Amino acid sequence: MIGLVISDNMLEMFIFWEMVGLCSYALISFWYKKPESIKAGVKVFIMTRIGDIALLGAIGILYMMFTTFSFQGVIKGIQDGAAAGTLNTPLLVVVAFLVLGGAIAKSAQLPLFTWLYSAMEAPTSVSALLHAATMVKAGIYLLARFILIFAAAPALIIALQPYWFPTIAWIGVLTAIVGATLALTTTDIKGVLAYSTVSQIGFMMAGLGSAATSAGLIGDGWFASLFHMVSHAFFEGLGFLIAGG
Repeated sequence: MIGLVISDNMLEMFIFWEMVGLCSYALISFWYKKPESIKAGVKVFIMTRIGDIALLGAIGILYMMFTTFSFQGVIKGIQDGAAAGTLNTPLLVVVAFLVLGGAIAKSAQLPLFTWLYSAMEAPTSVSALLHAATMVKAGIYLLARFILIFAAAPALIIALQPYWFPTIAWIGVLTAIVGATLALTTTDIKGVLAYSTVSQIGFMMAGLGSAATSAGLIGDGWFASLFHMVSHAFFEGLGFLIAGG
């Protein structure tokens, strides 16, 4: 998880991203003698791989465009392309939606949110780790990082504003409502906390969806989303440790 956060190029980040997914599978299937645990681990692994394929596609397109995996190299390529008037904005919009697909799967947003409840087959201490750390929050972190990359060209942020940012916001809002509603209907205390995480990450997505301004700049929604990501790590992790069982 540390490697995922501090990686300075996309290929390295993707390798650590996959390692986090593998660790999630192993931790969720901890009680390997229980068929339910094995099935839950496989379900989580398969559903999150959907997003991984989308993210790998985005990284591949960016490498094709800028011949580098470096975040700084991509930023420089976007800036140079914008200055020369040769920036392929439609293709970067495709990249943005592929990145969003990776974030949706990894952070359990609509429609790929059901795996997080299944992950409750893991021991409670594992659940505290999953929900508090970048195992579940990696999608939010990914989006936040790419928003800063896209902000290298204000014209690109303006191009993303009518489509990409509203999509993020609506996915976040709908997920927050669905997650909170499901939490009200379940009698499993760990299930309540799982759906709480789904709902809270929805708020973070909504914050990122409201990050852009009409001037092509990044507003307060970006900071609010990441602030809530950090605060949620504390209270959700403690919630699982208190729940026990």
